[in-house]
Amino acid sequence: MAQSLEELLRRQIRRDGAIPLDHFLAFSTSHYYATAEPFPSLGTSVETSLETSLETTDTPQSETEPSGQDRRVQGDFTTAPETSQVFGEILGLWLADQWRKVHTPNPCLLAEAGAGTGRLFADLWQAIAKADATFCAAVQPHLIETSATLRKAQETRLATLSPPVEATWHESLGTVPRGALFFLANEFLDALPIRQYVFTQGKWHERGVTLDQDKLAFCLLPARPPVPVVAIDGKYRNTPFVVELSPQREAAVALIAEQIAVHNGAALLIDYGYEEASGQSTLSAIRGHKPAEVLRHLGQTDLSSHVDFTACQRVAENAGVVARLSTQRDFLRNHGLEQRATALPEPAARAAGNLVETNGLGDFRVLALTRD
Repeated sequence: MAQSLEELLRRQIRRDGAIPLDHFLAFSTSHYYATAEPFPSLGTSVETSLETSLETTDTPQSETEPSGQDRRVQGDFTTAPETSQVFGEILGLWLADQWRKVHTPNPCLLAEAGAGTGRLFADLWQAIAKADATFCAAVQPHLIETSATLRKAQETRLATLSPPVEATWHESLGTVPRGALFFLANEFLDALPIRQYVFTQGKWHERGVTLDQDKLAFCLLPARPPVPVVAIDGKYRNTPFVVELSPQREAAVALIAEQIAVHNGAALLIDYGYEEASGQSTLSAIRGHKPAEVLRHLGQTDLSSHVDFTACQRVAENAGVVARLSTQRDFLRNHGLEQRATALPEPAARAAGNLVETNGLGDFRVLALTRD
């Protein structure tokens, strides 16, 4: 019988000792996307979902822990592309407009990282095809996806599009060809591993995962370089102060920005995050659309952290591009969301409005990278 992820981690910790948090997150996240079904559309059909909900009305959904078939029906989270097609339409038209502005020679690359079910790419492709089919003819589609399950879902969805999408799939950003790059990533950066440095008892430590009575538990380890250079406020002398760093996240942003700086192009990096750190952990787990414990149900929960957009912006600018940061609310409104929504039937217009809600999707950040 195959060992569970938790059993494998316990075995490694018994053998080698506690592991740093970023290693734990890399193991857990890769396993989750390789084996779980995070999106509702990857599970049972909508019709079956409705039938199931009608048959199980004894206990409110909010009071139950989803498992098995129930988790397949509802998934673990819903992203902006699954909320409204307007999201993909606006992003696609922005990318096509950037292509026209830079007079990019053919061919060029249209790439998405973490494409989920392929819904976002499908929506932007259809919008671009209607507005400027020459862009579709000029680009070579590339998708970065490590999950075989999600890659299959993407292939199935893209096979139905017109004009046809002849995409190339990649395991990592590093294998995407060089050339003018028009790039998109929605809720991709938040899934990349972070390190947590904790200042307590007068010095820096690094958060790790160990065993306590043979159960996974957080611990503090000697801090690996680079140790944060932060002036600790007096109020944190007796309270742990947390700084989150993500070398993988910054490396991904640098790679995208460097390609745009050298070969031209543009990118949109969209995620939840912050511009000024709070000194507290942002690590969270979601299972069945509800908060969950980080160290439980390993490989079956979505683990993520808030993106430090100030760091990402700095990395991009150091690579030689212009990096403009805004909220998703402002970006979508400035690029025609309200005008588009007025042309939709009421339910679809309401869904489009959810994209700009305060204390919701509207508070996401959009980092736009261009060469000038």
